[in-house]
Amino acid sequence: MKAVIALAVLFVGLDGCPRKAPSEEPAAVSPTSPQITRFIARPESIHPGEKIVLIWNARNVHSVLLEQAIEAHDGAEGEFLRWIGEFPASGTLELSPQWTTIYVISCGDTSAGASASATVIVQ
Repeated sequence: MKAVIALAVLFVGLDGCPRKAPSEEPAAVSPTSPQITRFIARPESIHPGEKIVLIWNARNVHSVLLEQAIEAHDGAEGEFLRWIGEFPASGTLELSPQWTTIYVISCGDTSAGASASATVIVQ
């Protein structure tokens, strides 16, 4: 009962008027900030030896960085991010992962940046 009353008090102002519950709204993004507008891997699940294509689009940058993290496999430890390369702001890249891999795209600098990830499951 006390928990219910406490919650009611949180959403009612001191004047007794109901208040909107606090919300987790994303921070506003400046129109000139680096943005990853699309980053996908197709297909998302493959068998060893099959190929995938990474597809991306970024805004307000000239280039993006691609990295990969390979899941632990066959007794080997997983790998932290390993650099794949620097690429134009929009593009595609064909790869043939042998193990489940997380691909990470990033752009920008220390003052403003963006990143996204896509996972490919190798069965």
